[in-house]
Amino acid sequence: MKLPLTLFLDTNVMLDGFLPRREFNRDAGLILLMAQFDDAKLHCSTSMLTDLFYIVKKSAKRASRVIQEEMEDLLFGSLSRNIYLHTVDTVDVREALRRRWPDFEDCLVNVCAERVGADYIVTRDAHGFDKSSVPAIPPRALLEKLKRENDLTYDEIEW
Repeated sequence: MKLPLTLFLDTNVMLDGFLPRREFNRDAGLILLMAQFDDAKLHCSTSMLTDLFYIVKKSAKRASRVIQEEMEDLLFGSLSRNIYLHTVDTVDVREALRRRWPDFEDCLVNVCAERVGADYIVTRDAHGFDKSSVPAIPPRALLEKLKRENDLTYDEIEW
């Protein structure tokens, strides 16, 4: 596997970084860590940010200000040089609608991933991308593949 990878993040992976879901937080955090080591360029659509804000506010019951600060830090803080935001335009929406996937949001993610030349769509719902031209892979599987093929392991160290 040639590094750096171009990864398009699905909404559920972004949520895993913000919500207290122990079984998913670590893997999402390690995907973000890849960017800090320049092993990945992470992409997401601006359209998913409103969903992210709404779901985190509703689920985690955090104040809007706190969520906005966390999003700002993630998107424009120390990781910002490796997280790229993409607008969803008319052409993207039209193409996703034309494809008639059962899940419009997944199709729109696929269209955006194609546009940026992503190596993978990182998602916990790989089955939703059965029709995808870009391979979909769960965070844990991607991390295992990197270890197997590149002898590369990411871990967080507590100070």
